[in-house]
Amino acid sequence: LGGDSCTSFPNVDFIFNTSRKSLGDFMALTSLRRIFAKELPKFGIENLKTLTYSKDCSTLLLRRKAEIIGGMVFRILSNAAAELCLCAICRPHHQKGYGTLMMRKFQRHLFATNITTIVTAADHGAVEWFRKMGFADETEEIKWKG
Repeated sequence: LGGDSCTSFPNVDFIFNTSRKSLGDFMALTSLRRIFAKELPKFGIENLKTLTYSKDCSTLLLRRKAEIIGGMVFRILSNAAAELCLCAICRPHHQKGYGTLMMRKFQRHLFATNITTIVTAADHGAVEWFRKMGFADETEEIKWKG
């Protein structure tokens, strides 16, 4: 796990995790899966487990004062695209800018690796947030083009 600090939010850093090998990786992913279970109950615990621990997916963890408070699960697709599978911040940290901060970090990371499109599916409650992040509706998917 490698951290990346963020100066505008003290005590916050990001961890991009593509490994699923160490005990530390497993513990961090389990913390994130618990957040997903609380914030995204419609996905179902088995789907959340499958995506969170999948070797085909990568994870962006948002950590504040050494505690995982949110994250994303994503996978790289062909044609310079990524699929954002799961995204959540734990409820006590909603409406404080952490989701926006995390999405911007995610977009910059992908852009730096020549990925210019993010594809995701969103429920009605999340669509407006994705639009605010620069996503546009395309068919039944919401896409960001950097």
